[in-house]
Amino acid sequence: MTDTALLSVVNLLVAEVARLSAALSPWVGSDEMLARYGVTIKTLAAMEKRGEIPYRVRGRWLRSELLEWEITK
Repeated sequence: MTDTALLSVVNLLVAEVARLSAALSPWVGSDEMLARYGVTIKTLAAMEKRGEIPYRVRGRWLRSELLEWEITK
């Protein structure tokens, strides 16, 4: 393989590892929550205040708690 091809493969692997680690992270950040529900940060805060979504822990949501809540919803 040429250097360019190897670099391309390495870049693809790095991107895939980043994607997998984000998917396997035990925490869900605000960016993911905004994309997940298609709302603004103010709406997300209001949903949390009304008890429509689980509460944050240190500014993030616990993925397992969020998934459990979505299943029972």
